[in-house]
Order: sequence, then structure tokens, then C-alpha cells
Amino acid sequence: MFFAHLTVTDTFYFERMDANPTLESRVVYRGDLAEAMRGVIAKQGPEALFKQLAGPYLQLYPEAHTTAAMTVESSKDDDVLTLVNYFVVPGFFSPSDGIARTAQLVPFAVTDTLGFPAAESRHTPLGFQFPGIVRHTDIVDFPEDVFPKKEAAQRFEGGDVHVSLRQVAEHTRRMVEIFAELSINVDQVDPDDWPTFSKKIQELRPRLYRTVRIPAVTNLDAPENPADTK
Repeated sequence: MFFAHLTVTDTFYFERMDANPTLESRVVYRGDLAEAMRGVIAKQGPEALFKQLAGPYLQLYPEAHTTAAMTVESSKDDDVLTLVNYFVVPGFFSPSDGIARTAQLVPFAVTDTLGFPAAESRHTPLGFQFPGIVRHTDIVDFPEDVFPKKEAAQRFEGGDVHVSLRQVAEHTRRMVEIFAELSINVDQVDPDDWPTFSKKIQELRPRLYRTVRIPAVTNLDAPENPADTK
């Protein structure tokens, strides 16, 4: 039975609505993957892992910068390694168009895991070094109400015998939370199964890129759609 070997929680929080948000990124490795990451730290130092972890955020948010050195929380008893980074993220929201501001969220732990080559065929099996479950949660926490009301959660499930994806997107009056869980259910994909598998991945991948939309001016008396998490 496979288990969760990678869990990422990204929390964007604002001290004020007119301030740049702070991002707390918590990356939790378990099992063999935790041991592999400990090996990287031992041989190359924590800076090597920091560059690897920070890269996707800096690509999506080019103005982001760190506020502290990466924290390494290690627990040999339960075979868990946790890495924590903090960023300030200028430009998180797009400039207002007078109606709304938007921000992009990407569950990098899942998108990177699904980063397979888009070839139409293969002659050799595709092996998974760490089959199992990858989870990524994005949370945007506002200091005041920005949506008129709490909305029912939007849910999605899809996949095939090789991989399966589950998503839940929901929000309260002042918080957005988008959860993605990818399960790699096999050790490898055989060449005969590759065309079907590759097509399924191409169908799932676009669902992972989400947009958060808030009113340009916080005014709960105005009729405004809440978060566009499509």
C-alpha cells in the first residue's frame, strides 16, 4: 500500500489588504524521500535544496524574496523531514482593472510530479522512483472579509489506474483554500499503456492552475462573484 511521501502547504497571509503578502511554505517529506533529501543536505548543504524549492515560486512570482534562512525540522523517530521557507511576495495580485484583482496559484508538488514528457509513444517503461501520494494545499488568508459569504466547496476527481487526482476548492468570507492530492498507483507505466496514460495526464494538468479573484475594492454591499477558482 502506498502512502503520502510529500505534503506541501503554502499559506499566503496579509497583515493589511494594501500590503504585500507573506508566504509560508512548509514542505514535508516522509519515508525514503525524506532519507533522500537528508542525503542531499548532507552532501550539498541546505542551500541546494532551498534553490530547488524556491525556483518554482520565483518563476511564478518574480519579485518574491526570502525573509529568513530555510528552517530544517528533522525527526528520525517518525522518519519525517520538514523544510520551511518564508517569502514576501510583491505582485501577488495583478493590478486592479477597476473590477477585480487576480492571483495565480500553482500546486508545484503536484505539477512537478506530473511533469512527464509529452511523447506519443515509449519503447521502455516509465518508472516512478517514489510512487504514492503527493498533496499540496494553497491557502490565501485575508485580514478582513473580501467575499460576501462562504460558498460550497468545488470538487473534482479524475485519473486512471496509473494516477488519480482529487481537488477541493473552497472559501470563507476571508480565506481561500485549494487542496490537490495526486496518487501514483503503480510502480511503472508500460509502453503499451503510455498513449492512454499520456492523454490522461494532458487532461488533468490544466486543472491544477487556479485563479483567485477578489473585488478591486472590498465592499461586501456590492453584488460580486466570490473567488473564481477555475
